[in-house]
Amino acid sequence: MKTNEVVFKGTKLPGIPMLLFNLLLPAGLIWLFITQINAIEPSTGKTLLILGTLLLFLFSLLAWFGFVQVEPNEARVMVFFGRYHGTLKENGFFWVNPFYAKKKLTLRARNLDATPIKVNDKAGNPVMIGQVLVWRINDTYKASFDIDNASENVTVKA
Repeated sequence: MKTNEVVFKGTKLPGIPMLLFNLLLPAGLIWLFITQINAIEPSTGKTLLILGTLLLFLFSLLAWFGFVQVEPNEARVMVFFGRYHGTLKENGFFWVNPFYAKKKLTLRARNLDATPIKVNDKAGNPVMIGQVLVWRINDTYKASFDIDNASENVTVKA
């Protein structure tokens, strides 16, 4: 069976160093602003310092949305402005572009206990038939884009 799933090859940085960077950047900006505001000439320099500090501060706020945590038997489908860019299955704590939509999918085995049905055998005796269906997601692309809800889809087909 052909799969459309692609391994995510975009930029993913380790989460802990980026967490430290995101914590230290606003503090550094505040320190820079306080120490340099009086040292710069009043005309153009202060305006550039204020605008630059505000832009970097807004960037640091936006960067908080780039963190992603992938647990064992879990995947994240990465979509960038409506375009599929791959699936991140590697376990860990990462930082990716904050504009990625990161849809979480579980790859764990799940059970579906179908309701038993009552049928009659050839001799006319009633027989109860039941099933327990064990299933898991193999193709995250198809589970994300070909059907609405994987659990509901399995329930309907059982």
